[in-house]
Amino acid sequence: MVEVNWAQVFFNSAVTGNLYLIGAVGLTLTYGLSRFPNFAHAEFISLGAFIGYLVAEQLGLGFLAALVVAFLVTGTIGVLCYCGIFQPLAEGGASIIHLMVASIALGFVLRYSLGALWGWKPSYFTTTWSSFEIGPLRVTGYGCGLSLLL
Repeated sequence: MVEVNWAQVFFNSAVTGNLYLIGAVGLTLTYGLSRFPNFAHAEFISLGAFIGYLVAEQLGLGFLAALVVAFLVTGTIGVLCYCGIFQPLAEGGASIIHLMVASIALGFVLRYSLGALWGWKPSYFTTTWSSFEIGPLRVTGYGCGLSLLL
């Protein structure tokens, strides 16, 4: 019988939950600022991940550079989408339904553009993290940093 390290399971679950929390906080901020749910939010998260993958793995510039570039590029594209799609619709008198449909359409465009550029198979970062042990827990710098960030 395999023994389960429950402390490790709970810690890994907290780290994974922090990733979901980052996405949820971003969606909440977007809704609070624009007053409509942007259904393309998950695709923007994916866009940032793929930009980070491009910089870190395909260009070989490292994980830190990937974080900075992904943040800047995805943020710029998000602002351009807001200024080019959602703001003109809102100023033209579009209802919240029109804005939601536009965000769904933007999500499809982003999703299938990412699939066309990077393919549909999973991509993986090869970055390794140093780890240390705290009692029964094996903690990586990634897990520790993400937990402390939030």
